[in-house]
Amino acid sequence: MLKVLVEDNQRVKAGQELAEIDPLEFEIARQRLQAARAQAEASEAQARAALDRSKAEELQAAAQVTSAEAAVKQTEAQLDLANVNYRRNSSLFSGGTRAVSEAEVDTTRSIVATTTANLEGAKASLAAAQAKQKTSHAAIEVAEAEVTAAKANIEAQDAALREIGRQFADTKILAPADGLVGNRNIETGNRVQAGQPVFALVEDNYWVVANFKETQLKSMKPGQDVEIEVDALDGKAFHGKVESIAPSRGGQF
Repeated sequence: MLKVLVEDNQRVKAGQELAEIDPLEFEIARQRLQAARAQAEASEAQARAALDRSKAEELQAAAQVTSAEAAVKQTEAQLDLANVNYRRNSSLFSGGTRAVSEAEVDTTRSIVATTTANLEGAKASLAAAQAKQKTSHAAIEVAEAEVTAAKANIEAQDAALREIGRQFADTKILAPADGLVGNRNIETGNRVQAGQPVFALVEDNYWVVANFKETQLKSMKPGQDVEIEVDALDGKAFHGKVESIAPSRGGQF
C-alpha cells in the first residue's frame, strides 16, 4: 500500500480518495504493452509495404502477360506467312519452269525454321509471365493476411492497454458513497491481495432487515410507512418505509 489517507471513524464524501496502491507494477505492464503495440504497428506498416509491392509486381506481371500474348500472336502470324512463302517457292521450284531458284526455297525454309523457334520462345516467355502473375497474386494474398493479422494484434494490444488502464485507475481506492470509515485494517507499506477488505464504510442511509410471521405480512406492502423502535436507544422511534418483501422465508434462502 503506497499511502492511506483516512483514519477510523472519519467522515468521507463519495469519490474521496481513501488509499492508493503502489501503481509501479501496472505502470511497468503498461509500458510493456505500449512497446508491444508500437511493434505491432511497425509490423502492420511492413505488411502494408509488402502488399503494395506485391500489387505493383502483379500489375507489372499482367502487363508482361499482355505483351507476351501479343508477341505470340505476332509470331504465329509471321510463321503462317513464312509457311505460305515456303510452300509457294517449293511448288514453283519443283515445277518444270523452275520459276524460283533453289536459294530462294532455302531462304523461305530457313525463315520458317527461325520463326518456329521464335514462336517457341514467345510461348515460353508467355508461360513465364503467367507464372509470375500467379506468384504475385499469391504474394498479395499472403500480404493481405499479414496485414489482417497485424491489425488484429494492434486491436489486442489496445484491449490490453484499456484493461491495464482500468487496473491502473483502480490503484486509487475511492469512497463509493458518503459515510463513516470503520474497521481500517491497512497501513502504508502493507501488501494487499485481490478481494481483501481494507475498509468498512457505514453509509448515512440505514435499513432494517426484519422477520415477520406470515399472518402479519398480509397487511404489509412496499412503500408503506413504518415506525421502528430500538431498545438500545431507550425506545426512540425512527420513521421509514417498507422497501421490499422477500419472495420466500429466510430459511428457504
